[in-house]
Order: sequence, then C-alpha cells, then structure tokens
Amino acid sequence: SKFRYIAFAISILIIAGGIGATFGVFGGYNWGMDFQGGYSAQIRIAPAAFFIVNQNSEEIKIDLAREELRYFKTGEERQALPLTEETTLAEIAQFLEVHGDFSVQLSADPGLNHSLLFPEETTIGPNRSLSFQYRPSAAAGPEVDIDHLRLVLATIVENPSIQQVGEPEDQEFMIRLGVEGLPLTPEGDIDGDAVLGTITAGLEKQYGENTVQVRSSEALSAQLAQTFATGSIIAIVVALTLMLLYVTFRFRFNFGVAAVIALLHDALATIAFVGVFQVEVNTAVVAAILTIIGYSINDTIVIYDRIRENETLLKGQNLALVMDTSVSQTLGRTFITSLTVFVAIFPLYLFGTGPVKDFSFAMVFGIIVGSYSSVFIASPIILVWQRALNKANRSKEMRLFGKSTLPETAIAGGREAKELPAEDPVALSEPHPHSGPVTRVQRVLDKKKKKKHRT
Repeated sequence: SKFRYIAFAISILIIAGGIGATFGVFGGYNWGMDFQGGYSAQIRIAPAAFFIVNQNSEEIKIDLAREELRYFKTGEERQALPLTEETTLAEIAQFLEVHGDFSVQLSADPGLNHSLLFPEETTIGPNRSLSFQYRPSAAAGPEVDIDHLRLVLATIVENPSIQQVGEPEDQEFMIRLGVEGLPLTPEGDIDGDAVLGTITAGLEKQYGENTVQVRSSEALSAQLAQTFATGSIIAIVVALTLMLLYVTFRFRFNFGVAAVIALLHDALATIAFVGVFQVEVNTAVVAAILTIIGYSINDTIVIYDRIRENETLLKGQNLALVMDTSVSQTLGRTFITSLTVFVAIFPLYLFGTGPVKDFSFAMVFGIIVGSYSSVFIASPIILVWQRALNKANRSKEMRLFGKSTLPETAIAGGREAKELPAEDPVALSEPHPHSGPVTRVQRVLDKKKKKKHRT
C-alpha cells in the first residue's frame, strides 16, 4: 500500500501518454470498417487453371487438397480422387466431368501438375461457376508484389488500404476502402457489386483476364458503423454498471466504486496500448476489452474476499495492514491465473491473422494490466477513500464536540476498531521477530485453532 501513489502516477502516465501519443504522433486511432463503414474484399491474384460450371439444381461442395480431390452433392455419396505426384490437370478435369453433373473448362496447360494448384475448399451454387487458380511457378516465388499492387489499386480507387493475408506465396490480399466516394444504392447503402466490379476490372486489366478470385467481400454503411460504435460503448458501460452493482451487493459501496475505477483503468490502458501500436480498432478489440474486464474483476474479487476475512482476523489493525496482508496472500493465485491465460492467448497472437490477431494482441496487454490494477489500483483506492472519510468524520466530530470517538485505526467500512487483549500476539507493542503481514495472520489463526481444540 505504501507504493499506491507511485502506482497511480504510473497508470496516469500510461493512459494519458498513450492516448496523447496516439493523436499527437500517429494522428489518431486505426479505425476498422466496423466503426467507420466502407468496403472490404479479400482476393487472390493468380492465373486460372480451370473453371467448374455447376449445372445442378443443388449446390456442390469441392475440397481440393494436396492428397485428394473430393466433392459432395446433396443426396449422393462423396466422390474422391487420390492425387499422386504425377496427377495432371487433365486427369482432374476428366474425373470431375465423369462423376459429376457439371462441366470443366481448362484455361491452363492440361499437363500442369496438381501440386501447383492452390488448395481450395468451397461451395458452388446452382448454375454458378468458380475458377481454381495455380501458382505460375513453384520456384519463382509470388507473382504479385504487395507494393506493386498498392500502386495499381491507387489508380483504380481512392485511398485503398491493402494487407497481405497469410504467406506471400498464397497471393491473397485484403483490400479496404473508406466510405467516402463509394457508389451508393437508392436506399443509401454502399453498392458492393459496383465497387467489386470496378476493382476486378482494373486488376484484371493489369494482371490478366480471370486472374482475380474474390474470396469474400463486405460493405458497411456509415450509419450501420455508427450503430456498431454506439453499441460497443453501451456494452462497456453496461458491463461496468453491472460490476458496480454486484460488488456493492457482495461487499460495500466503496469496494464497488474502487473495482469499477480499476476496470475503467484497464479499459483505458488497453485503448491507449491499441492506439500506440496502431492496432485496428474493430469488434474483436471491443470483445477483448470486455474479456479483460471479466478477468480483472475476478482477480479483484479474490483480493476483496481475503480483505473481508482479514478484517475479522486483524480487527483493531489499520486498513493498510489488512490490505497488505490480503494482497500478499492472494498474489500467487493472481499471478498463476494471469500466467495461464497469457500462455493460452500468446500463441494466437504469434500465429493468428486478422481479427484473431487483433483480439489476442489486446488481450496479451490487457491480462497484464488487469492483474496490475487488481493489486495496485483497486485495493489502494479503498485505502485512500477510507482514510479520507475517516479524516472528514474526525474533523466533523472535533468541530462539533471538541473530541473524536473514531480511532485512528478504524478499518474499512467505518467500523470502530476494538483493542485486542494484551495477551494476543497481534496487540503486542514489541514487534515479533517474524511479524510480517502473512505471518501475523497465521499466528492469529493458530491461536484460534488451539482455543477450539482446548474446548
């Protein structure tokens, strides 16, 4: 507890410095499409090997893996073609045409080895077609460079944002566009088909016909993005309010307020961290903040439970001793809990992509700052609160009656401290050689056990 003001200063520095640097150095947060609207499309740029035209009235599912080609059709058994080192594109086309009611159109060399095909697991709707692509050369590396693609897109659309998806040899890219300048439908929504058509036509003009495969696309209007932003803020406020009510009901009001301040500290510190490292602010980051709040309140309640127990065991001692004792007793559990979550989340950060990486990135920092706030923010706030309240009450009594009945050692909750019997080790004026906070509580417990045993 004696380091509480240092901890408060560190927290203010992290939050104010982080948010200040976000706007002063980086020009603001990296808002994702969830919060500002726009258009996004994940595409692959590579030559087409063959096209499948589904002539069925039902959809078909095709899984092109390294070892096997499988396809499924509603009401029929799965068909599979084992792929060997010698399997060519012509053999794959023949298998699909013989066993399925759809046509295959080759657009590459029939002798092309299947190992150059991109693995694909997809669904083709009735009377729809889909292209399967291949790497131009297994040894030549990626054909499309992201820097070159960025220059090409800048001539097609305004202010595109491009990100590599997966490994460079996968030749997949995520394209994001802001809402400004995009064509709209009569209803005021973004015309996704028109945007996609413009992008596809421009890229195929540069890289060749049928080289662009759209993996996924999404359009979000500014109005809907505003709804997401408002909903996210409401979700965080509701979570904090429920936490305040729960902790107040289970403990006391000052405990609840201190817990909510600590949770708000965790949320703001994570927001500052996300801004400094320019992590995309999307719904995954909001989910991470809500998850961090959940883990942090759990650590805080563990400490609060121990404080309530030690208020009885250390009755007559000041609040600082109760706080130090409780934190010392629960520190190991807090550390182990946080370490367990950290070990589970960190691999997601290392190997995840997209929203998964954004979520884990915020969680890694949030778990650390959540444990820090439970120990150095939540409990010390109660101490500062209670001391200020006691001081105000003593001043009021002195002003009205000329003396105060409130002892200096009054503990949390405003209960009056009672002196322990002289024979109780806790009340001894001379310090015991082993009188640390945890040891002193243990000595009280041992004495109570001995009394119970004698009776």
